[in-house]
Amino acid sequence: VNAIVSSNTRIVFMMAQASTSGLILREAYSQGVFGSDSGYVWFLTDAATTAMGTVLSSMTLTDPCPDCGEVADAPPAMTEAECAAAMKGAVGMSPVTDFSGMSSIYAAWTSRFASQVDTVGADPSAGGVCADAVSALSGDSGTSMTNAPMGDTCVCSSEVDSAGRPLWQLDHDGDDSTPDRCVGMAYSTGYISGYAPYAYDGIVAFAQAATVAGDGFSGGTLLETLRLNVSFEGVTGQVEFTNRDDNKGDREVGV
Repeated sequence: VNAIVSSNTRIVFMMAQASTSGLILREAYSQGVFGSDSGYVWFLTDAATTAMGTVLSSMTLTDPCPDCGEVADAPPAMTEAECAAAMKGAVGMSPVTDFSGMSSIYAAWTSRFASQVDTVGADPSAGGVCADAVSALSGDSGTSMTNAPMGDTCVCSSEVDSAGRPLWQLDHDGDDSTPDRCVGMAYSTGYISGYAPYAYDGIVAFAQAATVAGDGFSGGTLLETLRLNVSFEGVTGQVEFTNRDDNKGDREVGV
């Protein structure tokens, strides 16, 4: 923030997780470089815009980050009214979440995605999701819970990776004395992370380029192949990449 204050820029693009975004905006507000009347325009990415509750907590709590240092060193907590007024000086961005108008295969892909077996863990005696789950996953078809501790009332999915390690069971705190947690997906709810379609297309693009490049390719060869040879209809729309002298490697269409 000090660097922003001392610079000549009036446009700030912030890419940070929600809790960190709130801390940065709080400091910026205290230094007069964030707010509707500050003369600065802030662009916030989806990490912040899709978790505004967390952002606002970092801006309004007296001690927003106990692990960050002394409370006395933090800028003053903002009121909700100050947050609302300051946010009028920001532009929020969020990813497209429905690609049905951009891709003819999106509907079929979402159907296949939702038909996968839920991996959120289950209560072996009562059936259904684990009672002590703490994280909600909501989609078009309903809401389920995940992130439950293993125990008599919760068994995680038995799926493992190629090395035999559990895919949906996590030591969340590095403490052997506490139970692992079930961290799976509730596919049947229709919940799809906003990043999932892009990740899917990214893997397909990589696979197509690697196939053309052949065995033993280098990073440079793969990128060149990606620009010259990859073109397909993905779940996020048409996927192709630029190969102009002034721009090499950006997505050309479908965004």
